[in-house]
Amino acid sequence: MDLRSYIESELEEDASLPGGGAVARTDDGGYPGDPAVHVAESEVDAAVVPVPAAGGEQRAYLARPRDGRRAPAVVVVHENKGLVPYITNVARRLAAAGYVALAPDLLSRVGGTGAFGTQEEVTKALAGIDGADVVADVRAAVGWLAEQESVVGDRVAVLGFCYGGGIAWRTLTEEPRLAAGIPFYGPVPDLAVLPGITAPVLAVYGETDQRITSMLPAIREAMAAHGKTFEPLVLEGAGHAFHNDTNPDRYHPEAAREAWRAALDALDRWLRRA
Repeated sequence: MDLRSYIESELEEDASLPGGGAVARTDDGGYPGDPAVHVAESEVDAAVVPVPAAGGEQRAYLARPRDGRRAPAVVVVHENKGLVPYITNVARRLAAAGYVALAPDLLSRVGGTGAFGTQEEVTKALAGIDGADVVADVRAAVGWLAEQESVVGDRVAVLGFCYGGGIAWRTLTEEPRLAAGIPFYGPVPDLAVLPGITAPVLAVYGETDQRITSMLPAIREAMAAHGKTFEPLVLEGAGHAFHNDTNPDRYHPEAAREAWRAALDALDRWLRRA
């Protein structure tokens, strides 16, 4: 599935949900999601920073462990809702687990997530950015992160959700500096480009998310044919975007907890290797 078609199908699916698939766009009144998974900024070292992008410069949210020691790192790729509190909290959760995390705002080319008044405007704006340009911006973020003094430069992963899962897949096919990839329910790229993947992949799916999970048999077979390390995880009873704790239409707490444990386990195995 190409990314533009995916975004269009996502808009249609959101429209069918009771709350329109809405996520919280700000955290001015406190964290708008599940308090059980919230990590406060005071618990980590967090800041909004400018980082290079293929199109010039992009805004990004950087979260680091407070102990200041060098650590493996993760680029977090947001959903088609933009850089919202759910994603910045994911970055802080990773920092609390001992990783340096960077979440770029992939709408920086068009003014950034905050330049748009509604979620639908954000999603449509993202659909207007060529996927190749978005991948180029993520690759630029990977390169910048790998060069930071606080980062173990050869141990950088990419983790993405929904649209960001699709971007994570596509970045994995082009970026040899990546040491791991974890796409959550992301549309897969053209199978012909899979030989470009050099990192192990944990792919997370929701059982009832047939739009995405139906792609699993083909990608599993293709990854095996090319000798790639591929670990699919299908969460029973979970639908699309089940990990987003700020989206009451989609959040599945039990599946989200299991998927997060699996993601941390994969990062530990692949980024903290001896």
